[in-house]
Amino acid sequence: MADKMENRAARLQGRRKAPNAGVLAGVALVTGLAAGGAGVTYWKNLDQGRTGPVLDTSDSREFPRDANDGLTPVIAPEFTPTEQGPSEAERALRARVAELERILEEARNQTPSAPVVDTERLELLQAQLDALSSDMESREAEMSRVTSERDALRRDVLRHKTELEGLEMRLRQADDASLEEQRLAEEQEQRRKELERRRAEAQAVSEAQINSPIDGLSGGSSGGDEREYGGDEAFVRSGSETIQPTQSRVIGAPSNTVMQGTVIEATLTTGINSELSGTISSVVSHDIWSFDMHQVLIPRGSRMFGRYSNGVALGQRRVLVAWDRLVTPDGQVVDLDAYGSDRLGRSGLTGKVNTRFAQRFGAAALVSIFGALPAIASAGSDDDETQVVIGNLGEDAEDNASAVVEEYLKLAPIITVEHGDVIMVMVTNDLELF
Repeated sequence: MADKMENRAARLQGRRKAPNAGVLAGVALVTGLAAGGAGVTYWKNLDQGRTGPVLDTSDSREFPRDANDGLTPVIAPEFTPTEQGPSEAERALRARVAELERILEEARNQTPSAPVVDTERLELLQAQLDALSSDMESREAEMSRVTSERDALRRDVLRHKTELEGLEMRLRQADDASLEEQRLAEEQEQRRKELERRRAEAQAVSEAQINSPIDGLSGGSSGGDEREYGGDEAFVRSGSETIQPTQSRVIGAPSNTVMQGTVIEATLTTGINSELSGTISSVVSHDIWSFDMHQVLIPRGSRMFGRYSNGVALGQRRVLVAWDRLVTPDGQVVDLDAYGSDRLGRSGLTGKVNTRFAQRFGAAALVSIFGALPAIASAGSDDDETQVVIGNLGEDAEDNASAVVEEYLKLAPIITVEHGDVIMVMVTNDLELF
């Protein structure tokens, strides 16, 4: 905009072009030729005016007439000089030459005059330009403000919509829960009435048997079939029980939901040693998308915090890990309540296993040696009392050592998992992140 206004002001100033050197040279050439032609004409006319009449100097004849014939002097006419000035054409030509020389001199000496600048017009244009610039800036600021307000309103509408969907989902869940509770209460009431009826029937049958004059040793059975099944038969018959239908539910906000069963790949930032319980942390390695794949809800770099157990049984080669919390880079915190697993989804983490073989069986071998020493000592003695005393001491030492050996044999293996290992965390509940 400013460049256009400057170009327009330059055109208004009416800058004059510098004199063309070719035009000046052409004018000078024409003027010179005209002056030369006038000079030649003038000198030619001047020579013709000075030339007098032609006189005869001799005459050839075949025979002369007289002796003095031909010698008669001829009187020359009197020469009267006349003043001849320039003609009208010469004067006009000279005047034209002088005019051309003057014009040529003025053209040579002429300097370009300073351009006339319309300052008032220029100031008016500058004021209009400033007004347009300020108006444009104000409009841009207004447009930016309106855009910001529109984006804020969109975010508020989206947030309110999400909250409304969440509330509707919770309301439906609450209605479903209340209906389920009501149904369970009705079923429980029916079962209670059925039990009271059966109890009343059984009591009536019992009273009838007691009051009956016949001995109650008959082989008949009272009441319904109350047989209880166990083992495989109970498992088979359990499938024939009445199946209660469950009502489906709709995910309220699929764009903000991480579904149950989603596997999160992470890397351990702390090591694990199952000799004692402790806490661990990890970093998510890959982005986790929403249920409808619309956006990333758990970006890589998120941190997870959990615990590991030292309850390792004999022969166990996996350590149990539980993950409690997840923190995203934007500050959102969500509870996990999930178990750690390996790459194949198997519960627990594998690592280096220390079975403590030397401690467990070394102690047993040492106790065996202590138990054999009294027997060796008693075998080298012939005194019966000494043998009895040594035998009793050996039995007591063996009993005490056996108790110690039992404790060593109960030593659980130690599982060590190094930091930097890749782990998998399977989500056990639906997670909502915004």
